[in-house]
Amino acid sequence: MVSPGRGRSPQFMRSVHNRPALRRRSSLAVFMQLSLVSLGIAVGGFIGWLGNEYVQRNQTFRLRQVGVEDVPPDLRLAVETVLRPALGANLLTIDLDWVHRQVQRIPAVRTATIRRVLPDTVNVTVRARKPFAQLESPTWARAVSRDGAVLGMAHATTRLPVVRVVEAFEVGDDRRLSDPVARQFQDAADLLEWLLLADRELYQRIDHLRLESRGVVAVLETPDWEIIFGDARRLDAKLASMVFILKHELPEPGSLIDLRYETMVVVSAARGDRDAEE
Repeated sequence: MVSPGRGRSPQFMRSVHNRPALRRRSSLAVFMQLSLVSLGIAVGGFIGWLGNEYVQRNQTFRLRQVGVEDVPPDLRLAVETVLRPALGANLLTIDLDWVHRQVQRIPAVRTATIRRVLPDTVNVTVRARKPFAQLESPTWARAVSRDGAVLGMAHATTRLPVVRVVEAFEVGDDRRLSDPVARQFQDAADLLEWLLLADRELYQRIDHLRLESRGVVAVLETPDWEIIFGDARRLDAKLASMVFILKHELPEPGSLIDLRYETMVVVSAARGDRDAEE
């Protein structure tokens, strides 16, 4: 065996003695790396803050106009009105969800699409609800969409089916019909759509539909009958029952034909006879 020189430690002893120095150098390197990362984060945050301040203060990206694309003329003013409070806001930081909610609150708007157009415009595209029927009460008349949204006064030139409500009813804050009228209106809408396909001749004879405690009543012009459908269930069976009755004996003018029962059809006396009895 070769003896190490005088005064020198064996090789394995020197390795052990050097480990503390290596650990100190490694710790220093880690510390420097962490310091550099922290410095980078701080510098990045400061730059981000400066960028945000620049964006917030820069007048170039202020919302100055609302663009309406594919918006019906009668809705443009309503859209511009609900978004007027947003004018002057920063276009890059404005909450588009808020803008979308404002437009969706317009009763005639079914769906809306919002997008930014730099440097100063928000473009709005809407899909409008269409009037389905004219809903009337003794003191109130409005056009209503198929899903029960109250749209406003119907145009004089618009020919809509008329649905009349006997009792007082409410319209919610969202401009939609409230129950029970909302449910009865949906039954009336289902009935109108079904009759248009199943019996166009009967559909054309209807003067109006009436919503009352017995349900949906169709008031005919000619002949002068009132037909109680009740709801929109079993429409095929109800019409078949009515056709069966008409083939055997034609009801008198002013008669009330009740189709709500599964096993029978009730035909009441003419309206004049009922009034006399009362």
